[in-house]
Amino acid sequence: MKLLNKTNLTTSLCLLGLSIFNSQQLMASSSYLSSAQVQYTITASNRNLSGNLSSLDISDLFDAYPDDSDTQSLTSLFTPIHNPYSGLNIAHSNQLTTQDTINNGSATSEYFADFELNFKNLSADITDIFDITISYTLSLSTQANGEHADTDITTNIFNRNDDRLGGIALTASTNTQGTDTDFLPGTLNITLEKGQVETIYIETFVSSSLEATGVAPVPVPAAFWMFSSALLAFPGIKKLRKA
Repeated sequence: MKLLNKTNLTTSLCLLGLSIFNSQQLMASSSYLSSAQVQYTITASNRNLSGNLSSLDISDLFDAYPDDSDTQSLTSLFTPIHNPYSGLNIAHSNQLTTQDTINNGSATSEYFADFELNFKNLSADITDIFDITISYTLSLSTQANGEHADTDITTNIFNRNDDRLGGIALTASTNTQGTDTDFLPGTLNITLEKGQVETIYIETFVSSSLEATGVAPVPVPAAFWMFSSALLAFPGIKKLRKA
């Protein structure tokens, strides 16, 4: 079997080192993760001391969906979690989580969530007047990673007359701050007389954009260049020794 001479050996080792370096190339990616949670507890009382709360009707509705299906990223995901209303003085929560990851190209995604609390005074007695308190906390978190990623998330509270009662907004970007969290506690007070109704709307909107160019090279370690230089100088050193 013919053995490799020193020149061929040096060349082979250099090519091997380069192949190892090339195998360390990583796929560039961009991703985001946004989450909004509403936690609330409802308490109520009747101004009619001889009455009760049996005529106070409370129901809820939670819906989440892509806001614009025409431009929606095919890889984006959303996860709604609905904890249905089950009674007074009980802690409830609803949550929307959205995310996306791409390795090449660009992608946008938008999601919307609508949470409604409906209140009705069904009493036939004019003296039954219900005072209702909603104690809530809005919690938002955002995370953007990778080559280029931006995500915005907002949550706002409205009543039946479209009066804004509270709100919170967050932005995360790989160009600025990659992660962010915030929360907003508060209370809402409602008074319902005979036959009156009220609805509280808590709306969440998420918008994101991602870009990735494909391959992201790994920085070449200094040790690799030192190793390569030594290999390339090896034949010259041998010639000097012979001389």
